[in-house]
Amino acid sequence: MRQEWSSACSGPKKTTYTWGNEKPKRMKNGKVIKQVCNFDKYFRVVDEEKVFRRDPEELKRLDQSEPSGHRKNCKSVYGAFDMNGNVEEWVKVSDKKMCLAGGHSSRLKSCRSMLCGHDPRWHYYSTGFRCCKDASGSD
Repeated sequence: MRQEWSSACSGPKKTTYTWGNEKPKRMKNGKVIKQVCNFDKYFRVVDEEKVFRRDPEELKRLDQSEPSGHRKNCKSVYGAFDMNGNVEEWVKVSDKKMCLAGGHSSRLKSCRSMLCGHDPRWHYYSTGFRCCKDASGSD
């Protein structure tokens, strides 16, 4: 659910991002000084027709995701990796509504920001989902 995802991302201090409240700082050449998570890749021009057809070469060309946990410091205080960046994740916000959270490799989003305009059947090269289980000792 929405609250669980946001809490796993921002932790008990309710930070804006998994690493804190500060946006990464950029140098004059546009590079991020310290890139904690996978979110600062350049957006690639999309051939929508090829994506619609799920053309494997186009999807491979567009995909800038990394294996979950690849960036060891991109982790919330609860141990959840890649909550900001990498791929947008489907999150259930009510019985009838799903939203995308976390941003993707070319768009950083906060722990509370969600995009709720898409039908749950919608897909794109930058979307994914997270498999979760209850924490030990919980019902």
